[in-house]
Amino acid sequence: MNITIQKDELEQRLSQAVKFVSTKTPTTQTIQGCFISIKNNGSFVLTTNLNDFFKAGIGPKIKEGGDAVFDIKKAIEFTSFLNPNEVNIYTEENSLVIEQGKTKGYFNTFPKEEFPQIPQTEGKDYPLTKKQLEAVGRVIYSASKDETRPILTGIYFSNKNGKSHIVTTDGFRLSLLEEEELKDLPQITIPAGIVNEVIKLATKDSKIKLKISDKEKLITFTLNNFTICSRVLDGDFPPFEKVVPKTSTTQLLLNKQEFIKNLRLVSVFAREQSDVVILDVQKKGFYLRPKFHEAKKTEIFQEPDEFKGEELKIAFNYKYILEFLNNTTPEKVVLEFTQSTAPGLFKGEKDPNLIHIIMPLRTDETTSD
Repeated sequence: MNITIQKDELEQRLSQAVKFVSTKTPTTQTIQGCFISIKNNGSFVLTTNLNDFFKAGIGPKIKEGGDAVFDIKKAIEFTSFLNPNEVNIYTEENSLVIEQGKTKGYFNTFPKEEFPQIPQTEGKDYPLTKKQLEAVGRVIYSASKDETRPILTGIYFSNKNGKSHIVTTDGFRLSLLEEEELKDLPQITIPAGIVNEVIKLATKDSKIKLKISDKEKLITFTLNNFTICSRVLDGDFPPFEKVVPKTSTTQLLLNKQEFIKNLRLVSVFAREQSDVVILDVQKKGFYLRPKFHEAKKTEIFQEPDEFKGEELKIAFNYKYILEFLNNTTPEKVVLEFTQSTAPGLFKGEKDPNLIHIIMPLRTDETTSD
């Protein structure tokens, strides 16, 4: 194998591909590398962690074709320090060489016969747009990062009673989006991390295709020069309908940017108390307090645009509220509560299709009344 390629293209592709390399100690060292294939009818790099596969086309000047599996992490670090010009890549005995001028880096290679290739599946194709994917991206932040419950690391697509819902939850909060443009998708749970990577790779004019293989329980996204394959998450997604509050006894309308500023102010103290913030809703105004600061009277005041219903004290992890606020677009947000031990509902004033539900935290301040 012997090619010439722009340094920036190589670095970009390797940086995208390395995200799909396993961080765990593998049974075979080969899958911690990157498979590079150079052919006149198409060249690409391929990585996998055995659950997910990433394939990206590259456009080198080919002197000699061939395949190799090399140490991708060292190659990225080395390449990042090179000048933004062309680099030569070739194999020499048991090494892959990256060369620019008189500078050379030698990288270990692994048996290419042991590297698993991306699955070739049959299934139904669903065309998608970047706009549709970005809509899905509005709920990704609520998906769990804890892989001990894999089903919660996914995005659940549900079609019930003529409505299309997209749901994520980590057990402490839940995001629910009603999106009619995706009503053709079947009921399925797709890894949130995979969707997030596809969103990053998509451009405004990308023609995105999602293939769902029921038989192999696999999904494959194709767009531009990229292919990403992953497994459908198996299991029953939690019944999200039971978590959504049907009524409320306290309603607030707040300026979003002011609310963000005030949460950041109170977080200076809340970080010392497990990130817990007390929302104290009173007829005379809305107060934010850190946990256990009652005696010291540390409080942040915000005048609500509207207040209806009963006074209430309720505690939340402030980071969960901030993530919602940073992912909703309206200038004003609605907060709805029933009692200090019941889930709180958050939504944009003019964005009824997206709601965010956060489980409250029990504190002495909210349960003493």
